[in-house]
Amino acid sequence: MAGQGKKLPVVDARAGAAGSRPGGWAAFTDGGTVPAWVTAARVILVLALCATIPTVLGIDEGNRLVWTVCIALLPFFWMTFGYHLWRRICPLAVMAQLGRLVGRPGSRKMGDWMGKNYVLVQLGLLGVALSLRLVATNGSDVWLAGFLGVVVLAAITTSFVFGGKTWCNFVCPVGLVEKIYTEPARGSAAPETTSQCAPCVACKKHCPDIELVLARLRQEHRIIAHAGETLHKLLNEILGGAVIPRAETEVAAATYLVYYGNHIAKEDDVILSRAGQTLTPEDWEAVRNAVPPSHDPLFGDRPEARYQELRRQIARETLPGE
Repeated sequence: MAGQGKKLPVVDARAGAAGSRPGGWAAFTDGGTVPAWVTAARVILVLALCATIPTVLGIDEGNRLVWTVCIALLPFFWMTFGYHLWRRICPLAVMAQLGRLVGRPGSRKMGDWMGKNYVLVQLGLLGVALSLRLVATNGSDVWLAGFLGVVVLAAITTSFVFGGKTWCNFVCPVGLVEKIYTEPARGSAAPETTSQCAPCVACKKHCPDIELVLARLRQEHRIIAHAGETLHKLLNEILGGAVIPRAETEVAAATYLVYYGNHIAKEDDVILSRAGQTLTPEDWEAVRNAVPPSHDPLFGDRPEARYQELRRQIARETLPGE
């Protein structure tokens, strides 16, 4: 994976020659996967961004309005609704996807150096922006309008050169906030409101948009392991002749089965579907080599005798004539 150069992998072979550069409204709504209210918020905020420079230049207090209202509202929004929701509706993030929206997305990927040092780059750009405010943009409408124009133009240019959310993940100074606001705030809607590109192009090794889902799945691994151990212990005690309350066994079994079923469904829907789009044949070969082959005693080609007998017993008790 690391040696594939600076081009992003082809991520959606199903699109094929029929349309490898999708754009337009389908791209704006991530293929129709985002809720209608998110789409509406994107439209409203993009229109507001387009009106910012005319407001700064055309209204006497336009400069003050930007600094004391618009900029000041951002931390309040992050604290109230969560940083991940903002990533999904940020108008500058939409500008940074313009290449994809017009069907000409960039295909380059940031190099290893940027992947390791992007935080320092964002910090440096943030320092430049704050310094400019002290000496120019805070008191000059023209300087502020020019600064905003340069930022928007830089985001748009990035979208035609680099793939995915390169601007948000590597360049935008506000990206530093994701190092602080890593979980949804109290008032945010849960994982459905994390921004998830459709399709994913693996622009960043550790994407903050999917980290929430991965953290939840890792926590479920621990819960499932504990529930499985508890259930296994109870079943062994029952087989050994111990008297265990039926309710206790049913609760243990229900906990294990519910968590396990939901966990598998989430992995299939979010993780494996993205892996199928993003990983190359070489990547899959590396996955197979990393996990040694093992015999599945239940669903393998040769189920163990105890599971075969269990199946026959269940069939005798539930299916007449077996």
